[in-house]
Amino acid sequence: MIVEKIKLRNFRNYSSLDVLCSRGINFIVGDNAKGKTNLIEAIYMLSFGKSFKTSSSQEMIKFGALEANIEAELCFEDYRKDLSITFSQKGKRITLNKKPIARLSEINNVINVLSFVPKDANMLKESPRTRRDFLNATISKLDNSYLKNLISYERLLKERNDV
Repeated sequence: MIVEKIKLRNFRNYSSLDVLCSRGINFIVGDNAKGKTNLIEAIYMLSFGKSFKTSSSQEMIKFGALEANIEAELCFEDYRKDLSITFSQKGKRITLNKKPIARLSEINNVINVLSFVPKDANMLKESPRTRRDFLNATISKLDNSYLKNLISYERLLKERNDV
């Protein structure tokens, strides 16, 4: 899978950004506080449907805008896909090939991303739960059956604890 194009509209500090990616390795360079991490966050969100920086969708909408949008054009060996995430006051809307998706698991294997940001270095000092969450997210991107089993396990664990 190749990410050919990424478009950001009113996302974080970007009013509008169009990035054309080349095949192979792409580098993101720029001065401090110019939005490099915001672009990486957008790519991560296309993969996981959520941010590694915040749980609030409102924080991702540029100040003064009503909604934010992330779009990607993806090229696979013999077909293409369009993936889009829109944030507004009403919440988050994700579409794959212009069709809404109901569950985040539907985009699990569309884009595989592994991020390791500076705060993740603290993972070694934090609780085992933090390390398990990191491994579960990583393995889930590689194996859909693992993701399904993990979702079932967490649902059953929550039911047991709520009793």
